Amino acid sequence: MKQRLPFLVGIIFLTMVLVVAELLTRPRLAIPVMSSPTRARTLLASEGDVSFEKFPTHFVLSVSPTSIPLKATYTLAASQTPSKLATDTLLPLTTSTQLSNPTQALLPSSTPVFFASVTATPFGGSATPPVPVAYSRDGKTQPCYKGPSLKYVQTDVFNVARIAGFDSTGTWWYLLVFKEQGSMAISCWAADQQVLTAGNMTELSIVEPELPQITQAKISAPGTLDDNGDYTASIFCDDGLTDATLHFSGQIFGNGPLKDIGYRWVTDAPVSFKVAHTAIAAWDAPAQVTLDLPVPSQAAVYTLSLRTTFPMEAVGVLTIHVTCRQF
Repeated sequence: MKQRLPFLVGIIFLTMVLVVAELLTRPRLAIPVMSSPTRARTLLASEGDVSFEKFPTHFVLSVSPTSIPLKATYTLAASQTPSKLATDTLLPLTTSTQLSNPTQALLPSSTPVFFASVTATPFGGSATPPVPVAYSRDGKTQPCYKGPSLKYVQTDVFNVARIAGFDSTGTWWYLLVFKEQGSMAISCWAADQQVLTAGNMTELSIVEPELPQITQAKISAPGTLDDNGDYTASIFCDDGLTDATLHFSGQIFGNGPLKDIGYRWVTDAPVSFKVAHTAIAAWDAPAQVTLDLPVPSQAAVYTLSLRTTFPMEAVGVLTIHVTCRQF
């Protein structure tokens, strides 16, 4: 142990000498402080006086506006295939296009563009018609009548019609049906249960229906009429000393119900009749009247008329041929 101690001390001493010698042979560094506060310290080396400087605390990157491509523009020449595209064209960042009117970028021209309504209607794209309108409730053609009742004759049909009023019960609509553009309207009536309505109904008022018209007066004979429409009656004749009674019936037709009709039988036989009254129940239910006509028991030709006197005139005429037969 005593022999190793001097050896270790010698090694330690030799090592320290080498470290000191190495430090003494290195170049000395001078680190001066720069006068400008914005610059960092500069380290100076003994060889070549090379200086190293840190970046400034706030740096500004200067980039030319023409060095950045804004958008690639591709131009296809007529002789090129679709896979061969032209090179990118650099656009300056400062280039801008000012639109005088923003809408010019949206529409190709100044022509106004009109769009149809979402709801398809027959009134120029408006969901509400400008006038009161009646539509067929089931989409099928509906009949309309001469007056506000099924007792009136049907006069027309419609799918869409203008409403011009209503009856006193509020259950029938007075309609104007236009068959063609520019044509005259046909007036008629439809029941509320037939239609759906739309439009402003506040201006509508009660409309009194027109008075139904008598359309025909007709005489019926008990026998068969000949080709001329005349009737032949065969009676027992006794030289006109007694009368023979002939029986006739009459029908008075109208296009609607009439509560009071004045009528009268007129003949050139030797008899006269007073004015009587009857009524028409409906267009398809004419007034029924009868007549017992006394004629002399001899051959003759008579004319018989059924004439209405109120509310309007209508005439039905029948020629009667009276012939004699033997007992």
